[in-house]
Amino acid sequence: ARTASLFLFAFIVNVVAFAIFSEYSIKTVYGLWLIVLPVGIVGGLINISRYKLMKRDFLKDLELIKYNEQLLLAHEDLNKKHIELDKKNSEITASLRYASILQQAILPSNKLMQTNLKEYFLFYRPKDVVSGDFYWVENSADRLFVAVADCTGHGVPGAMTSVVCSNALFR
Repeated sequence: ARTASLFLFAFIVNVVAFAIFSEYSIKTVYGLWLIVLPVGIVGGLINISRYKLMKRDFLKDLELIKYNEQLLLAHEDLNKKHIELDKKNSEITASLRYASILQQAILPSNKLMQTNLKEYFLFYRPKDVVSGDFYWVENSADRLFVAVADCTGHGVPGAMTSVVCSNALFR
């Protein structure tokens, strides 16, 4: 709006100066005034429109910058949580592997199975890293005791139950 006002003021000053200092008749100056004034007004309106568009674009850019900053903060937060989750996942996986080693330790060895059984096969594949399933073999004097058990639960709770049950069978 300020640019349009300055433009119109400069135009009026030029026309008045032209009318005062020129050798043309006053009719010529008024004719010129009638031609150039609408052009000046249209130019001023165009400048006002341009100003409004620039202001609107500037406000949109500000909104985009704010939104972009929010996205960057959310991205940083997500990265931190991802790193935490990876660390916890690694710790849990290591714990489960160790629990699997402990669970394998309570199962009878292949040597014990071969010594006491002529023919046998063994298929043991837990659903998870550890499970509630186990098998047990005990040779006592003239008898061979064999147990195949499925304790309630899967994963760590099932594995803990299988350890307790295996210990109970040894008693």
